[in-house]
Amino acid sequence: FLIVGALIVWLSHLTRLSRLRGERAEHRVQTYLDSIGDAFVAVDFSWRYTYVNEAAQAYFAKTADELIGRNCWEVFPQALGTPLETYYRQVMAQRQRVTVELPAVLHKGRIAQLLVSPTAEGISIVFRDVTEERRLQEALLRHQERLHRALEAAHMAAWEYDPRANRVTYSASASDVLGIPVEHLP
Repeated sequence: FLIVGALIVWLSHLTRLSRLRGERAEHRVQTYLDSIGDAFVAVDFSWRYTYVNEAAQAYFAKTADELIGRNCWEVFPQALGTPLETYYRQVMAQRQRVTVELPAVLHKGRIAQLLVSPTAEGISIVFRDVTEERRLQEALLRHQERLHRALEAAHMAAWEYDPRANRVTYSASASDVLGIPVEHLP
C-alpha cells in the first residue's frame, strides 16, 4: 500500500503540474491574441464562438460572456444571406483559407478585411476595419489621375526616380513632350 500511495501522490503531482503548464500556455496564447490590434474570433463546427479577443468584443460591442458558446448566426442574424456567411461556410466546408474585403455587416458604410482560416475545431477569423485605408487609396488615385490630366493638358512631362530600384518612371505624356519614343526613354 505504501508504494501505491506514493504512486498516487506522484501521479497527482504530475497531473497538477501538467494542468498548470496547460493553463499557463493557454494564458500566454490569450495574452497574445488580446494584444494584437486586429479582431480575432474562433468558431467551432457547430458555429459557436469558442474564443473572442478584446478587439472583437469592442467591434461587436459585446463581451466574451455574451458570445462564447453561442451560435454566431443566432447572435448576428443580420449576417445570414450575406457574402460573409458564404465565405465562412466555404472555409468551413472546403478547409481552404480565404482573404476578402467586404462591406461590414454590423457597421453600415464600413469595409472589413477578413482572413478566414480552417482550424482543427472549426474556423478562425481575423478581421479589421479598412474603410479609412481604402478611402485614402481612392483619394490618392484620384489625385494621381488629376495630375496626369493636368500634365497632358499643359503639355508637360513628369518623372520619378526610385533609388532602391535604380529606376526612372515617366508620365504617360513624357514621350510626346520630349519627342522621344517610349522605348528610348532612359
